[in-house]
Amino acid sequence: MTISTQHLISVLVVTAVVAATATLGSRKQPDARGWTPLNPSAMHWRALWLSVGLVLLIAWVVLFVGSSRSDGPQQLVYASWLIAAFSLGTVASAAMIVINHRRAIRWRGQEIEFRTATGLERRRFDQISSTGYDWMGQLVLRFEDGRKLPIDLFTDGAAELYAAILLHWDGGASR
Repeated sequence: MTISTQHLISVLVVTAVVAATATLGSRKQPDARGWTPLNPSAMHWRALWLSVGLVLLIAWVVLFVGSSRSDGPQQLVYASWLIAAFSLGTVASAAMIVINHRRAIRWRGQEIEFRTATGLERRRFDQISSTGYDWMGQLVLRFEDGRKLPIDLFTDGAAELYAAILLHWDGGASR
C-alpha cells in the first residue's frame, strides 16, 4: 500500500498551513511595565520547523527520487509512515505554541495573570493551594477556589516564575 501523490500533497499542504498558522498567530505579548510573559521557547520553534523540514525532505524523496531497489515499494510505505509521524509532530508543536499564547501567562512580583474563557484573571501567589504535575509534565498550579493553571515548563520565563512562586509561596501554611 503506497500513498498516492494527491494524498501526499494534501498532507504537505496541511502541514504547511498548520506551521504557518502557529507562526503567524503567535505574536509576542505586549510588554507591560514590570510583567514577565511566558512565551514559547526556541525548543518549541525548533520542534515545529524541524518537523516541517523532515516532512518536506521525506516527501521530496517519495515524490521525486523514489527507490530502484527490489524492496522500493516497501521503503516508500515506510517513508509515508514517517511523513505521517512528523506531520503529527508538526501539529503537536504548533498546538503547544498556540496554547501557550492563548493562556497569555505573565507574572510580576507575587502576582500571576492569565487568560481564561471568561477573560484575564489575576491571582496572588498566596492564593495557590498546591502545585503538581499533569500527565504531560506541565506544572499545575491549583488555586483556593479550585481553578487549575497548567504551565508549560519549557516556555521562556517558566523557570523564573516557578522559582518566584517557591520563594514567596508558603504552601498554604498561613491558612
